[in-house]
Amino acid sequence: MNHDHTFVFVRVALCLSLPLLFGCLVSRSDSPSPLTTTNEPVPLPIPRCALVERGLALELSAPNGTVFPVETPIELRWTLRNTSPTKTFQVVQGGDGSEAGWREPILSLTAERLGTDGIWQPIDRMPYGRCGVHDSEWRDDIVSIEPGETLDVAWVPWVTSFFDLSQPQHVRFRAEYRYTAGEAGKGMQERGRDCEGVGIPAFTLISMPVELQITVAE
Repeated sequence: MNHDHTFVFVRVALCLSLPLLFGCLVSRSDSPSPLTTTNEPVPLPIPRCALVERGLALELSAPNGTVFPVETPIELRWTLRNTSPTKTFQVVQGGDGSEAGWREPILSLTAERLGTDGIWQPIDRMPYGRCGVHDSEWRDDIVSIEPGETLDVAWVPWVTSFFDLSQPQHVRFRAEYRYTAGEAGKGMQERGRDCEGVGIPAFTLISMPVELQITVAE
């Protein structure tokens, strides 16, 4: 066999074998072995609480302005907003005892003052006393928030009841709404009660800060 015939033979062999080889490779890639591993991340299920925290937002606002003379009562408005376009969320409306951590949900504030060095410093919460009688039946206060709707939270703490604002200063506040799925309660008979059938997972929402200026009294 001369060189020309040999060259033609090699070309024909390659033409016949490449489709078979290519088809084999495609078949392997389309039908990987059960032992084949990839670098693709495995999606994990999203906990229900994460779904709630993604779909709900806690907003804190000062409806009466942001500048207050010393010892002027300060009102803060707490609002739950459903940011989901499709999902309805069930929540527990604040009730008598929520501001003291005695029932669901627990409503609390944190406060900071701006120092002369430009650094925010925490303001300690003052001792707080109240009547021990409270509404422990929080199941009566379960409400639904439809997509795009809001709910004004009741029984929210009054700022001057919790923090010393007797001096001119620049302060900021954050609100926290915490549902513990029955772990909150003033006494052992109220704490850890059966939540079967309620269907609301434990979750926590924290607002963006609201800054206020406390000025010299007029």
